[in-house]
This record gives sequence, C-alpha cells and structure tokens, in this order.
Amino acid sequence: MPTHNNEQMKYILKKHPDLDFFVGRMGGSIVPTKQDKFKPVTGYELVMEEEDGKVSKVTDEELYLKKKGPDSTKDFGEELKQLIRGSMSSEHPYASDIPVEVLISVDMNAKRFNEVDVDNLAKYILDCMTGLVFIDDAQVVNLYVNKDVNAFIPLHGFFIGVRQLKTKESWFSNIKFAYLEELSE
Repeated sequence: MPTHNNEQMKYILKKHPDLDFFVGRMGGSIVPTKQDKFKPVTGYELVMEEEDGKVSKVTDEELYLKKKGPDSTKDFGEELKQLIRGSMSSEHPYASDIPVEVLISVDMNAKRFNEVDVDNLAKYILDCMTGLVFIDDAQVVNLYVNKDVNAFIPLHGFFIGVRQLKTKESWFSNIKFAYLEELSE
C-alpha cells in the first residue's frame, strides 16, 4: 500500500451514487469461470460409436474432462452470493418487468488475464446474481464487462454495479456504432 510521510494511507471504497446496487472485493481467490472446471482432452485419438454400430474419428469437436480436486467455482459462488446478500435491500430481487444494466470489473494477475475469457467471467457472475439481485438474467439489457491487471493494487478482485432502467436512461444510450450518410447522386 502506498505511504506518505512514513504513514500508511487509508482508503474507503464508495459506491457511485447512480448505481442502485454495488458489491465488490479486493483480495482473495480469483473469479473462476465454468471453463476452470474442465481441461481439454489432448494427445488421444478419440472415436465415437453410433447407435447403428458405425465407428468414426472425432476430429471437429473439442472435448473436455472435469478437473479433479476441489470445485473452486462452487466455493467462490457461495462466497459471492453471501456478499450479494449482504448488499441487498428490500427491493431485491428486482421485479421481472424492471430492465437493468450490469457493470462488472474483474482484476487479476497477468497470467490469468491472458487465459480467461471476459464473456465467461460475465456469465459466471450473472448466474450468481440471478434470483438475488434480479429475478432472471433476461432482465439485463446492457452489460459492460472488463478485465484488468491492476498495477495500483496487485490483487485479484471484482466490482459489480447494477442500475435499474425503468425510470432512468442507460449510461450507454448515446453510444452509436454507425450512422447513415446521405449519398449524393
């Protein structure tokens, strides 16, 4: 932690005032994904026997085996759900007619940064939030996810924010991917 005049600096993490829900943690275990539970099958020739007895090589499929050992996804999922429950209010879960946007930021080390897919991080976190913060992840109409190697505080961590959009505009409503230009003849 940075110091100033030989004193340790102190910080407090505060939620952005326009977020309706916020939870986060710095330190602890990595944010796992379901892909962490499996490893690819390599170095084997795989064959498949059809019901009619025909045998063929499996070449176009990627096959995975479940990894042995403790299930980090299950343990982390329970920890995350406990953090979520501690941050919930009486309005949770948001009713199914309330659209939401979810913002997720995940900090990790450089090795993990190069290995994990950001969409798998999002899916895992959304699965943990479903039924607690909102009824169904189909309510999520906007999703922002980033992964980062945090040089300031080199710890694994995450921050999750949710905004209800029933009565306010999305933070992303003014992003335009393209525009029409009239062609002159």
